[in-house]
Amino acid sequence: MDIIGTFIVTISSGLIGGYISYYFLEKSENYKFELLKREQAAKIAELFALWLKYNESELKILTQEQKKNILKS
Repeated sequence: MDIIGTFIVTISSGLIGGYISYYFLEKSENYKFELLKREQAAKIAELFALWLKYNESELKILTQEQKKNILKS
């Protein structure tokens, strides 16, 4: 009877441990995806702000190097 009980406890603890690690891995991946979405939204917001700040005529005057510097800052 002890062997069967030990066997059942071993299997159940393995299943529970596997489920817990899967659960936290899934939560971690969801968190990383949410961070990526926020970063991308921030970049888009920054580009819209630049677009509103510099109208088309001002952008034609700027050189390619100046445009790159604006996007980097």
